[in-house]
This record gives sequence, structure tokens and C-alpha cells, in this order.
Amino acid sequence: MVGSNPLGRSGRRERRRESRRIRLWVVILRVARHDSGRGSVRETGGSSPNTRSSCQMTSMRAVAIGLIAAIVVIGAWAHWPEPALPEHTQANWVVIRKDARRLELYRDEQLLKAYPVSLGRHPTGAKDRQGDGRTPEGEFRIDGRNPRSSFHKALHISYPTASEVTLARSRGVDPGGLIMIHGIKNGLGWLGHLHRLIDWTDGCIAVTNREMDEIWLALMPGRRGARYIQCRWPVGAEELRWNHPIG
Repeated sequence: MVGSNPLGRSGRRERRRESRRIRLWVVILRVARHDSGRGSVRETGGSSPNTRSSCQMTSMRAVAIGLIAAIVVIGAWAHWPEPALPEHTQANWVVIRKDARRLELYRDEQLLKAYPVSLGRHPTGAKDRQGDGRTPEGEFRIDGRNPRSSFHKALHISYPTASEVTLARSRGVDPGGLIMIHGIKNGLGWLGHLHRLIDWTDGCIAVTNREMDEIWLALMPGRRGARYIQCRWPVGAEELRWNHPIG
């Protein structure tokens, strides 16, 4: 009788277990390779056209929303209403503080209201010739009005004075003229406060159209008081002269 061999049976069981482990690892490796291949397709641009189109649309939508929000905020600021002068306010002095980009309306020595302004494109220094892009400095009068200006409405300033004409002629140059306090160019009134971001005039003093309407009414002819202008760079309150006769 041939006896059983326990070592043989043990060896066969061990081989079967080893075979099962090998098959299991083969399956695991196949699954891992399959997943890795799918991931590499995604990373190398193998996504479907629908997926790419969806991502692009989402990005464009975010950009559009951002632009619309920015336009709304800027538009609101450009036309944000400011406290208005009381009706029938009368002013007889205008002070232009060039360094501060500010126009101030006075009744005698009482400040009525201040307005941010834009000046000539080369604002530093006094105007001395045509085309220099500077806003005049000195003392002037409002000596003309144009309700049909190409810049909404305009108040003419009495530059050049006789002394400025003489000085310009001695240098052989044209002193220039047509210096105004005016609004924004017709058709561009929607810019509102945005015009203040740069100095853009040829030497004039520019305000918004709404502000120009206020200044226009406050300096209406026939109301008591002369209308004098001082333009300075810079000017302190102590430098202002209030000794002109009041008409």
C-alpha cells in the first residue's frame, strides 16, 4: 500500500495559492493600466468637444458678467448726483484753483459751492501764447455768454488782457483767446464725471453739463454783483482779493 505524501499535497496547495495570487495581481495591473490610460487622455486634451465648449462658455460668461458689473459701477459714479445750489443763488466771484483742479463760486467772501474741473492739457504755468494748452492765470471778468456752445454752454473769460496782448506782441507771438468756462462737448455729455480723469481742454475750464447749468444760472447777467474771476496756481485764501467794486 502506497502511503500518501503530505509534503506533496502541501506543495500542490501552495502552488495553487501562488497561482491565484498571480492571477489577482494580473487583474489589478490591468485595471490600473486602464484607469491610467483614461486619465492621460483627459490630461492631454482628449476630452470631448462638448466638455471643452462648456468650459469656454463658462469662462466667457464670467468675463461678461465682470465687464457688465464694472460698466454699471463706473456709470453710476459718472452720473452720481451731488447737492445742488439753492434756487436763485447769486454769485459774483469765481476762483479757479488750478493746483486743486477746483472752481469755487463766491458771494462776496462767502463760498457757495466748489466744483472739480478739467483744465488745459498742459496746466502748469500761465498761458502766454496760442496753442500752448495752458489755462490763463490772473484776474479777469466774465464778458460773454454762449447758450448754444458746442460744449453745452459757455461763459467767456476776458483773456487776454491789454497787458497780456502787449507782452505777447513783444515776443512776436499770438496770445490766444476764446478761453471759456464750459461743459462737455456736445454728444459726449454721458461722460459725466469721467471727464475729470484728465486735463483735456485747450486752456478752458471744463465742468459737467449739470454743473455748467448751475454756474450759468448763478452768474446770470442782471443780478446784483460784478462777476470777477481769479485763476491761480496755487492760491491760498489769504491771497484772494475782494477789493473790486461790486456793481
